[in-house]
Parts: sequence; structure tokens; C-alpha cells
Amino acid sequence: MLSLEYQKFVKANWVGAADAMDNQDITDAFIMAAGLGGEVGEVLEKLKKLVRDGTYDGAGLAREIGDVLFYLTTIARKFGYSLEDIMQINIDKLTDRSARGVMRGEGDNR
Repeated sequence: MLSLEYQKFVKANWVGAADAMDNQDITDAFIMAAGLGGEVGEVLEKLKKLVRDGTYDGAGLAREIGDVLFYLTTIARKFGYSLEDIMQINIDKLTDRSARGVMRGEGDNR
């Protein structure tokens, strides 16, 4: 499955402590989260320029979304989850919310 290959690629290409992907060092977790925030900001910049200026850089947007995926994958793996785990958890959560009619609203426990 492509996501398993991608997770192996991410592990091989993570630039941090040598064993950071396999331990509970909070410093590396922070680096991962800060990287994610930065990349999300870059996605927002691409979308801002689309709305503000009417300029669409599809290839640039795709590259930035890829960077977001890279950091999401590092965080998931660091805490023992595969991308498949995360996808299934999200499907289960949203399916439950939909069934209860609470897709809109606030809070994690709606």
C-alpha cells in the first residue's frame, strides 16, 4: 500500500535526532509540530494569494500539502500510529458525528 511505502520514506528522510522516530523525546515531537505549523502556514499563503490576488499555483499548493503530510506522518509514527490508523480513527469519529447529526458545532466530544 502506498501509505506504508510513504511512511518508510518519511522515516528514512526525517532530519532530527537519529533515533527520534523511535523514542519519546518531547524535543523532537515539538520540532515535528512546529514544522507542521509552518507548512500549514505555507498552504494558507497559497490559498490567500488565490483569494486576494486571483493567482493559483496548483503545483506549489500540492508541494506544500505534501510537506504537511510529511510532518503529519512523522507525528503519527512518533506516537505509534500508522496513516491507516489515523484515517480509520477519523472515519470512525466523523461517521459517529454524522449519525448523531453533530457534524457542525464545537468541541471534541460532540
